[in-house]
Amino acid sequence: MTAGSGGSYTFSALPDTYNLLAWASSASNAYYDRWYSSGAYLRFDLATPVVVALDVDTEGLDVILDPVFVDVSNYALFDADINWMADSGITFGCGSAAFCPGEPVTRAQMASFLVRALLLSPSETNYFTDVTGTHRTSINALRESGITLGCDASGTLFCPDDEVTRAQMASFLVRALNLPATNVDYFTDVSGPHRANINALRESEITLGCNTAGTAYCPNDSVIRAHMAAFLRRGLEDDYPIYP
Repeated sequence: MTAGSGGSYTFSALPDTYNLLAWASSASNAYYDRWYSSGAYLRFDLATPVVVALDVDTEGLDVILDPVFVDVSNYALFDADINWMADSGITFGCGSAAFCPGEPVTRAQMASFLVRALLLSPSETNYFTDVTGTHRTSINALRESGITLGCDASGTLFCPDDEVTRAQMASFLVRALNLPATNVDYFTDVSGPHRANINALRESEITLGCNTAGTAYCPNDSVIRAHMAAFLRRGLEDDYPIYP
């Protein structure tokens, strides 16, 4: 490790980039670890004190680098997206330091993800008769902003416990991000009320489809939490690297 100016530290032989937030003891100028894994997961363990100096290689730091969530190893492709969601305050996981990446996203959870991502103000105005609980004010905010009109023709139901389909997610994201429309049909398995929004999502390169050929979208499949992390990050980060 090499200490730089302004509280920055450079580590070698690590698989990723890590940031250190440290406090100095005025008596010994010793630094104790408050470690972030990729700037996300805070450790409060005190390591062995190590004296550091500007531009001097330092050895002997007692470091434990933990993942943001403990259950994302099987979804390595989406690890950075999931960490980004945590860094941005969009998700707090599903409990016990877990993210539940393979679990489907409910419409209620989708509402909270979008409200946090877009920095919308929660609303106490109740638009739907079937909404209560933790996500209520986020669902209200989503309706207030025009991102959802509900799940029935009368606009009185939201169906909060239903799983979000990929088709529905396209419409949520297109409205939320105000994506431009397109007349191009990209996928062979898409029709119905969400077709235009699915095409707009592809036009904006937030999705490349659900098969390697890029010809299918799988509109009726449920969206899992890992995939939602990638969709949100692609939509909100201009320099996001697109992958299938």
